[in-house]
Amino acid sequence: MSPSLPFALIICTYNRPTALRKLLHTVLQQTCKPSSIVIIDASEGSLQVDFFQEFDGLPIDYYVAEPHEKGLTRQRNAGIQRVKQSVEVVCFVDDDCLLSPTYFEQLNQAYLQHPEAIGIGGYISNEAQWEQYDPQKHQAKSHFILDGYARAEAWRLRLRKAIWLGPNKPPGIWEEAGHTRSIGYLPPTGRIYPVDFLMGGVSSFKASIFKQHVFSTYFEGYGLYEDLEFCLRIRELGSLYVATAATLEHWHEPAGRPNQFKYGQMVVRNGWLIRHTYSQQKRVISTVKWHVNTILLSFLLLSKPTSKAHWAELLGRMAGLFSLVYATPQFPSK
Repeated sequence: MSPSLPFALIICTYNRPTALRKLLHTVLQQTCKPSSIVIIDASEGSLQVDFFQEFDGLPIDYYVAEPHEKGLTRQRNAGIQRVKQSVEVVCFVDDDCLLSPTYFEQLNQAYLQHPEAIGIGGYISNEAQWEQYDPQKHQAKSHFILDGYARAEAWRLRLRKAIWLGPNKPPGIWEEAGHTRSIGYLPPTGRIYPVDFLMGGVSSFKASIFKQHVFSTYFEGYGLYEDLEFCLRIRELGSLYVATAATLEHWHEPAGRPNQFKYGQMVVRNGWLIRHTYSQQKRVISTVKWHVNTILLSFLLLSKPTSKAHWAELLGRMAGLFSLVYATPQFPSK
């Protein structure tokens, strides 16, 4: 068996005791268990001692978040501060995930294969339906095809491509004009893919990175895109990968999420700030493309069966777009 790197697992949770219990049971079943587990709980009430009795086999350190530590990015930073110095890799998993039994074993193998990696992400297996590529069945106009696999192309992406607004780089590779093709478009090949960013809730990083870099406190509360900003900030220090053999399921627990109006605002304001900060091509054409895509994607929300949530998100996105004129977002000065 290959040598195992000392892993720490950080779980940030908020009002999700049932989801957290399910996740910890999947950690119990791991073929390669983390050497420490740090839980940072921002819930309205703390978990009782008997909650952890069924997980006696796990090295859990449970902390109730202080007021200044609440919010996803602040909880992650609080967890980083509590990780033991002997740890070489720090993993983050959302509290509403379920890990496959070999999740940490596959991450460990990926780090051994790529010692230059500063971060490696896991692979969400339950959010897309992939099929083996069949040229008679899967056409490029209606499907995304990569490495012998195909999945139906979202019609929003098909529309964007038809009007020259679609992404033109592989999944997980940063687009200068923003609106990048997500990591969810990497196929379940079991391969390890180079990327520019990881999804924060299924990510891991070398512990040495956190001696100089932590998650930005700009992304308060729900913290949308904080993972993208962090990865773009550190990518010059080494390589980032996604190990598609390190599988888990993400079930999007509704508890603990922001209202849709605030979510819509974050989509636009946070997206604009990251693009403005990390895109080297600040040309007019890329700026126009970002704004047109933002407006198009906002109104395409109404193409679904409309609900109060869709209208609230649309209004939030429009409010976020107009706010760029009179309240330009900025990262806090260091």
